[in-house]
Amino acid sequence: MKQLIPSAQHIDFAFYVIFGISIVLLVGMTLIALLLVYRYRHERQPVPAKKKDTIWLEVVWILLPLFLVVAMYYYGWVDFRAMHTASHNAMKVHVVGSTSEWHFVYENGKQSKVLYVPVDTFIRLSITSSDVVHALDIPAFGIKINVVPGIEAFAWFKPESLGSHDMVCSTSCGGEHANMVSTIEVLSKEEFASWLNSESTILNSTIALSGKYGCSSYWLSNSVIFAECLHKFDFDAESLKLGNQ
Repeated sequence: MKQLIPSAQHIDFAFYVIFGISIVLLVGMTLIALLLVYRYRHERQPVPAKKKDTIWLEVVWILLPLFLVVAMYYYGWVDFRAMHTASHNAMKVHVVGSTSEWHFVYENGKQSKVLYVPVDTFIRLSITSSDVVHALDIPAFGIKINVVPGIEAFAWFKPESLGSHDMVCSTSCGGEHANMVSTIEVLSKEEFASWLNSESTILNSTIALSGKYGCSSYWLSNSVIFAECLHKFDFDAESLKLGNQ
């Protein structure tokens, strides 16, 4: 089976192709315009010369723009296919957007407010909204997709190194829009397997508390800030061991 290329690489390449064509056209047309201004200025040629129609010029004028348009369409189509063609062996995660938070559900039923994924693994996101229009934006992986209520969208990526990446909603979705942020935590395969198969009682408790005490999903993804939020209500957040979730 042919190895799939991460969609972000396709997006970058298509951008470079279109941007390169635009630069060449800009420079070329500017130079031609300056040449014509110099060559046919009034002092050099006060009486316009009569020229016969040139067939080859007409052919080039038609074929060159056609070639450029087809080339940009081709790379745009390759980009589109890359964004909508994930590996059959991709790990599936269901993403639900709701005002002020992203919610992630794994195939074994485990839920999280932060997207934990294993390194060197194809990840397929099935994305829906429970209320209004959102936009899932993950700059590190070239993903930005509108999330419309009643319509299931999907995106995929393959993290190739360990680390943490930002995830935001890039469409104004209400008063809590600024809090609708989360992270993608890329773990080793062993760490992810341990997390995925661990008990989720503590996590479910923190999710319930975040709603009860008004602590946003961003605070929930940061154990220190989340603890400070709960401490405002005299609640001992350290007992939840948030750092392990």
